[in-house]
Amino acid sequence: MVSPFRRHQHQVLASLASAATIIAPDLAPDMPEEGPVAAEYRNLLGQLHEDLRKLHEIQSTEAKALEKEKMILAYLDWCQGALSIEEGQAAPQDEIVVTCLIWAIDIRNWPLALELADHVIRHNLKLPERFHRSPRALLWSELADFAIANPGEVPHDILLRAAPGDEPASDVKDETVARMHRAIGESWALLAENFDETADSAPAGGKPAMVDAALASLRRARQLDAKVGVKKQIEQLEREEKKLAAAAGQN
Repeated sequence: MVSPFRRHQHQVLASLASAATIIAPDLAPDMPEEGPVAAEYRNLLGQLHEDLRKLHEIQSTEAKALEKEKMILAYLDWCQGALSIEEGQAAPQDEIVVTCLIWAIDIRNWPLALELADHVIRHNLKLPERFHRSPRALLWSELADFAIANPGEVPHDILLRAAPGDEPASDVKDETVARMHRAIGESWALLAENFDETADSAPAGGKPAMVDAALASLRRARQLDAKVGVKKQIEQLEREEKKLAAAAGQN
């Protein structure tokens, strides 16, 4: 059991590690090698490597995820300290933060995964070489696949927070970006299907706006990858769009 003092110490030292580095545009600087920051990092890193060794001995993916849910708790204070750096400061390459990002994705803790991914991407931290892809590609791939396979289980706001921007992501394949747009479009479609116009939380524009948003995302997915699997959904939503327009014209 980690004491409140040690938890606070983890946060403070992680933030100091970030503040002590020099900004590099394309590559995160190294972690300090001397001083209390370096000592605490090495201590936690030793614990992390032992946890990774234990995970390596577990064959079941489900059992590994359960262990990661427990193990990650020991590193969250360090991560929160790393995330607390001020705008304009550079964060060092941090194996603890990067591993916690991977674990957060594995255990489907999407809010934590997004928070860590934002830090990792913004400061150019790298994943271990075995992943052969960028942090953004890993997040989008896993998030989209899970959302598509499990409709409604990823909160809609999480998908919107993770949504690809208007500019192409040079570090992510178009097929992966397409699946993210498909996941977002399907989420909009599900909201439209379950729309209750009498609800106090009903958004402006109502069901037609949701259908329009779903179509925009699904069409973008198809534009990026013709084989993304959204043709029938687009056709169905286009029929729904016409019905809603006709109903609105009669009112």
